[in-house]
Amino acid sequence: MPLDLLFGPPFTISATVSSFLCQRNQVGSFSGDFPTHHRPMRMPAFFRTTRGKIVGWLLVVGALAGLTQLLFLGWISHHPLSAEEYQQTGWEILTPRKSASMKGWESRQIGEKSALSYALDRTRIILMCEFPLSISSESSSGEDSGNTEADSPDRPPIGNGTATAITSDGYFLTAAHVVDFDHVYLTEVAQDDYTQELEATTLHPVRVIWKGTLKDPNLPDMALIHSALRPDKHFSLLRPPVLSPGAEVVTAGYGGGKPAQSSGAILHRGGFKKPISGAHHVVYLSDAPIIAGDSGGPLMTANGELLGVNVSSHFGIMRYLFGGRKLTNHRTRTVCPDTDWIRKLILKDRAEQKEDQRQEVAIR
Repeated sequence: MPLDLLFGPPFTISATVSSFLCQRNQVGSFSGDFPTHHRPMRMPAFFRTTRGKIVGWLLVVGALAGLTQLLFLGWISHHPLSAEEYQQTGWEILTPRKSASMKGWESRQIGEKSALSYALDRTRIILMCEFPLSISSESSSGEDSGNTEADSPDRPPIGNGTATAITSDGYFLTAAHVVDFDHVYLTEVAQDDYTQELEATTLHPVRVIWKGTLKDPNLPDMALIHSALRPDKHFSLLRPPVLSPGAEVVTAGYGGGKPAQSSGAILHRGGFKKPISGAHHVVYLSDAPIIAGDSGGPLMTANGELLGVNVSSHFGIMRYLFGGRKLTNHRTRTVCPDTDWIRKLILKDRAEQKEDQRQEVAIR
């Protein structure tokens, strides 16, 4: 084997192959695609030296390594953060960004209310459990009502999410994965450490009216729920405006069990999806920071108009390069449902609940 083929860069390989083909052509092994007078390609003089060969192979290896890394990073760039990554990356890096993003909003108002608390006033915290927290309960009207006092915190909730109030009679929007548990509760009070102070919290069981799934890409990661909790403030179910990249937005939620707001800008607006199920929706991407526990919280305009609910968060391709955990390329994904569709679901559910109550009274 020629030493150039063993140690040389691609220039040497090309020259060797070219020379070989020409020799084969001269003895008639090929059909004459290469003329006998063809001279093999010669590489630059530098790459015929030992130093040049080393440099050439380093360039080849570097190019292949870079291409492999880009292909790998392209595959994982849009994968949501795992729970462990959220705790390590989200709480350590994104939490300070949340408070920093609200600088300048102290003096801003939405109507007659402060913009610093407008979105948060229209949210409630959700507790997700794999077991019932209720020990004693006070019965009240409604099939999903009942003010349940959790007085047995031996096995605390496995997590929390956020619900966005959209009516005064207990209808909320949230993320589908937040209510994908055996027992889900809404509470009026957000504790700094709800795992230890749960005995002082009044819980309201959640009834799921409609829920999407992550298994079907055509369905949004969103759910419509109802409970006996009656919010004193809620967002209006109006058709939201169409925002362009750069428009200001505000989020709110209970990331880490603590209430907070954050702000950012729209980065991208997806197309309007119309699945057969009727769950029409649009997906927005923004750079407003959220962490675990903020899922289900609202994304609103600077004027207080509800766009949708936040469902996931991820970092882009630079997350894995040069200590990417400290970079700023964070993305929040928000599902914006068709308000007419949500309104129809609520009206249908109200009618069904009234009919159930009428039949229950008739049986008595």
